[in-house]
Amino acid sequence: MHVLGLEGVKRNHHGTLTVQASGLNFAAKNTSGSITIASIQDVFTSQESHQTGGKVLTVAKMGVPYGGGRVLSLFSKEKIDSLTVEYRDANGALHGTIFSMPLGQADVLKKQLVDLGAHASIPPMQSRSDKKDEGGSKQ
Repeated sequence: MHVLGLEGVKRNHHGTLTVQASGLNFAAKNTSGSITIASIQDVFTSQESHQTGGKVLTVAKMGVPYGGGRVLSLFSKEKIDSLTVEYRDANGALHGTIFSMPLGQADVLKKQLVDLGAHASIPPMQSRSDKKDEGGSKQ
């Protein structure tokens, strides 16, 4: 989901985010946007949690007696990843865009962008299999 910041794409628009040799591309029904690799100044990832269930769950929580709605909130959270990209447009102005996606995908996209030449002040996270190899074996 495109949260905000990509020129020509509305806020909270669902679509497909892909990394190609030309850059980062977002495509959705009737709209699209892209950021070239050369224009990317920095890439950040984070994990967040958000409430699931929408308006129906909100109304249901209000109907649960004795503060039970708060307990229901504990079980209606979902973790997601966010990908933030800082980039410069053709005029040199600095922009930022934020995407949210299922857990575990933001680090993969960041690594693909860095491998293609995008700048990231914080290096991409290593995969779990890479971390196992670093420890070495005891002899």
